[in-house]
Amino acid sequence: MRTLIAPALCLIVAGCAAPSAPAAKPEEKPALPAKPAELMKPPPAAASKPAAPVSADLSKATFQPDQADLASFDSGEGRLFYYINATATVSVTLPADGEYVITVNASCNAALNKNATFKLSVDGQPVGGETTLSGEDEKPYAFTATLAAGVRKVSIQFTNDEYKEGEYDRNFYVHSVTLKAK
Repeated sequence: MRTLIAPALCLIVAGCAAPSAPAAKPEEKPALPAKPAELMKPPPAAASKPAAPVSADLSKATFQPDQADLASFDSGEGRLFYYINATATVSVTLPADGEYVITVNASCNAALNKNATFKLSVDGQPVGGETTLSGEDEKPYAFTATLAAGVRKVSIQFTNDEYKEGEYDRNFYVHSVTLKAK
């Protein structure tokens, strides 16, 4: 009797079905593909690529005609120069509506212990307030604006020229302007 009870207890404790009950056939699983690692990869993202930054062509910037000698584009240096308070305007074409980071790379010659200041606007609307350069070396100054697709007019105005012959001369330079969708 002992030999019969021990296997029965084993079946009860282990939770096995009684030997008399027919064992259920496991469901057949579909055959795996030749490369099971490919099943583990997530599907490719459907996100679109971010648009490339739009660079302003500074050589096409316009100033008032009577300022050409004192504010213009210097083709040798590849930058705008402002020797007087002036405004340069350049057109850019944006591919889509959205929020853009506008980066103005600028430098200056300081005078009277002050660096140059400038104002940025797009289509006549101010973007940020008056900005003071943090030093004389070329550095990026970033602004954020919500802009519509299409041709936009970006204007940069030098606002604090100072000059005294032989003593000091504050000047402002714009090296590049880029707009990048956020």
